Amino acid sequence: MILLSDNEVIQEIKSYSNPNWIWIEIWEMSQYEVRVVVSVNEEEACHLGQNKVIYIYSAQTKSNCDEIGELKAYGRKITRLIRKHFPYSEVHSRLYYK
Repeated sequence: MILLSDNEVIQEIKSYSNPNWIWIEIWEMSQYEVRVVVSVNEEEACHLGQNKVIYIYSAQTKSNCDEIGELKAYGRKITRLIRKHFPYSEVHSRLYYK
């Protein structure tokens, strides 16, 4: 399930003061839910409270295997979009899940 539209994701990243480093990852929230998360930071090393975390897509792990495939596909799509809008930022994608 999409939590934020593409435009909302871009606006959230733009609202961060200096989005030099951007990571797109899959986080396991519980044994039943995984999310695609965008983390934005000014520098490579993350310091507590200085980065921005944006939850953009959620999928249930137990209900349907297709949801995980859709989650990964959405992650790849949003990675391309972020790279297009932030060409001078370091954008890293870690879309791995079991």
